[in-house]
Amino acid sequence: MKLIRIASGESRDEWAKFTGAIGPGPTPELMLAKQEAGDWVALGTAGGARVVIKHRRLHGLFDVARTWFGLGRLARQWRGAATLTRLGLVTPRPLALGVSRTAEVLVMEHAGGESLLKLMAGQTTRPHAVRDEHRIAERLGEAIARLTALGWFNRDFKPSNILIADPIEDPVVVQIDTVGIRRTQSRTGLYRPRGGRRGAPRRMLASLYMEPLGCGFPPRRALLMRGLTAYTNSALVGITPDLIRAARHSIWRLLDEEIARHGDPTPRTPPI
Repeated sequence: MKLIRIASGESRDEWAKFTGAIGPGPTPELMLAKQEAGDWVALGTAGGARVVIKHRRLHGLFDVARTWFGLGRLARQWRGAATLTRLGLVTPRPLALGVSRTAEVLVMEHAGGESLLKLMAGQTTRPHAVRDEHRIAERLGEAIARLTALGWFNRDFKPSNILIADPIEDPVVVQIDTVGIRRTQSRTGLYRPRGGRRGAPRRMLASLYMEPLGCGFPPRRALLMRGLTAYTNSALVGITPDLIRAARHSIWRLLDEEIARHGDPTPRTPPI
């Protein structure tokens, strides 16, 4: 395993030793969180701190070449996390990235919080009320507004890729999978049916609905509207309330079209 990247201030020798000890499968001392074929995610300890280890098996020479040139999936996640951090948004800090002939490994700080998908499914460690759900929906809409206003969007903004820290008092949206961080081509075009990257806010809102729908527990549409309202109130500043309301209704109509066009949302691998 060759260490190709470490976080600022970290010891290269220590992380080279840590990543070099990671094999094709999780060892017994690791707490496995997710596994599919040769790809897995586990919780471990490094330097006395909890970390998340992501292991991705490489497939074929083309994948190996892309990864060694810094174009692998986990390298893209590192860059996405760096982008969110630079923009002042919350995401776990990547610590070390290693590559071998057969695998790519990323070690990140462990982020506390509840999985948004588990919150939607009612599988939480502590109870929450309807007003807490509304507060979380508002924070999600505000996070979308902040990201897209800065010229970026997350094409994988689905609940299984999001943690909610402190969900009762003051929820914080933590984006834990940053592979899909992309630049937007424009901040306009919100109301086009397909829209491409210019329809990014609508696509991100639709992603919050589609995954739980495919898992059998769609969120109440009132919560989706709450998130949309928070988005429009944050993003469309300097215009009259009537225009904001008209824009919200236009986006809502296109959200319905986006959801209807999606097809069967059932995930191939159950995320929870």
